[in-house]
Parts: sequence; structure tokens; C-alpha cells
Amino acid sequence: MLRNHFTTFAMDRRGFGATPDTDGYSIDVDFADVAAVVDAVAARTGRTVALWGHSYGANCAMGGAARTSNVSHLILYEPSLGLSYPPGSIFKVVVSAAALKNGKKPSDRIAAPDVLKLPGTASATMHNFNNERCGDGKTDTLDHALTISCNTAFGQLGIDLGQQQVEAEAELFGMNNEFRTVPIPVARSTMGEVDDDASLAQASIGQFNVQMTPLQAAMLSAAVANNGTLMTPYLVQQERAPDLSVLKTAVPEQLDSVLDSNQAGELQSMMENVVTKGTGTEAQIPGVKVGGKTGTADNGPVNANGEYVNAPHAWFTGFALDPTHPIAIAVVLENAGVTGSESAGGTAAAPLARMVMQAYLADTRGR
Repeated sequence: MLRNHFTTFAMDRRGFGATPDTDGYSIDVDFADVAAVVDAVAARTGRTVALWGHSYGANCAMGGAARTSNVSHLILYEPSLGLSYPPGSIFKVVVSAAALKNGKKPSDRIAAPDVLKLPGTASATMHNFNNERCGDGKTDTLDHALTISCNTAFGQLGIDLGQQQVEAEAELFGMNNEFRTVPIPVARSTMGEVDDDASLAQASIGQFNVQMTPLQAAMLSAAVANNGTLMTPYLVQQERAPDLSVLKTAVPEQLDSVLDSNQAGELQSMMENVVTKGTGTEAQIPGVKVGGKTGTADNGPVNANGEYVNAPHAWFTGFALDPTHPIAIAVVLENAGVTGSESAGGTAAAPLARMVMQAYLADTRGR
């Protein structure tokens, strides 16, 4: 149980409060003793509606609740803003967007070998978890490759698209290696240095030098849910003087156009398939269209055999397409995964994302 670190998550109608009350929703987290970081944004405005984190990487429990209107206090450091992580397979959302923009359709078949030899190397290869086969072992559809999170397909797809196209799409989503403020400073999200096609293949499955904050991961899904329009993220809805007079009210602003509406609709459907019949089924909410992407991210030092010492991070990013209040979310559980497997992202991170989205939708219903 995670009760020592992440006991309850309570949301009131002003944002998130530190303790449950009669006007809020309490979420009990029943996962193993791992560090958890959550960030959720309103897809149409960019406003942060949930922010919580405990990270062992920060050496202490930092986090809690940040109210997003009539702010009484702000967290000076929050792992969902201040820490970046290798994203693993959630980065395949970016590569999928680049492919759609390059003329691919979800039903198009792409290379998906059982084993991908990394170009320019003597013997380095990329495998799928447990040597699983994607499609017929030679090709698979773009849609199905995302649904089952096929590594070899996306490694080759990144190479075929080219570094310039993948990097350009990542930058449109906000991964431009620049500091952001919301107004709390946010760590950089970036693809990092890509040396050659072999490293591009690794980067295309969210490894190598790719780094992403949970806020940035939520922005991926927010842009897709908002028909390709990425809004500038912000935390404070309203600033007030000591006498409670309004000093400033936030006005939503567009940050970029990631995809056109048709391409965004295709990617929405692809991410919905991940939740309905792929690796993210634990994120399903009855009566609500939910899309997402699971991820497992290798991280940290390696031993003499080239194996990672730490367990991988488990990720989920996704959205709930409520007609009035669509929400996008990202959850990362530090070192809670199984090497090469999407299982922890789907079975641990996805249920937590579902609970937060359900609480938000219940709170906004009828408004």
C-alpha cells in the first residue's frame, strides 16, 4: 500500500484541497510503495486541475495540492513540474503525430520486424517485449502498432520519418528544451542530442536522451484531445489582493497548432484503441471516450552486463473526451515497471489516471 506516501487525493470545486471535505472527492491509491507523480490539465484551456507528486528523486516528499483559483498558497517545488523523466513509449504519440502529418493513415502498414537491427552498429538490435510479434512479423498497421506499443515499428518509423520531422513535431508539442513557468518554473522537456539513426530509433520509443516532465506528458494528450490545438499551460486562475479584489484573471492562450483537426481526430481514435483494446484498458470510464498511451521507461545506471540496475518508470498519458470539460492527464510511477513491458503503465498508472479523471468529471458535471 502507498498510504504512507500517497494516501488520498481530494478535489474541491475550487481546484484541489489538501484534505477531503464535504464538497470534494477522495481517491485512495492502492499501489505498491512507489513514488507517484500526477498532472492533469483542462484540454481546452490549459489550466492545471490536478497536481500532486512524491518523488524519491527529490529526496523527500514534496507535493500536495495546488488550488487553481483564489490561490491561498502555491507549492514552491513540485515533482510534476520540477522533474523530468525518460518517457518511454508515451513518446510514440509524438512519432504517430509526425507520421500522420507526413501523410500516413492509421490503416497504413509500416515496417514492424520481429527484431530491428540498429543501423550503423555492429550488432545492436531492438526487440519487442518478450519477443512478441507485431502484425505478421514484417509489417503492421500504424493504428495497431500504437495499440500494442510495438517498439520495432516505431523505431523504424522514426528512422523513416527522419530526425528533422520527429524533432519538429516534438517541438510543436512543447518539447523545445526551454524552461517554462506556470508561474512555478517547469523543468525542460527535450528529445536531447540525437547522434545517428540508431539513436533516433531509440529516441522514437522514448529512450536515449529523451526527457519529459509529467506536465509535458499531459500536454501531449491535451493537444490531441483539443483537436490539435495546444494551449499554454497555467496553474493560477485568479490573483487577488488582501482585500480579495481581483488583480488578474487568467485568459487561455494558444501555444501552438500541433495537428490539423482531421489528423487530431485520427490520433484520438488511435489512442482510444489503446484504452479499449490495447495496453491501457484499465483507464476505461463507462460512458466516456477515453484515449491514452502507456509507457515503460528504462532509466538510471547499467551494470557490467549492460542491464539497467533500476526498475523502469511506469507511465500513462491520456484524455477523457467529456463534451463540456475534456481533461488530459499524465501519471508516472517511479521505478514501478517491468523491463520491456507495458504492464505497469497499463495496470498501475492507468487506474490512477482513471480515478483522477473520474473525480474531475464528477465535479464538473452540470457546469
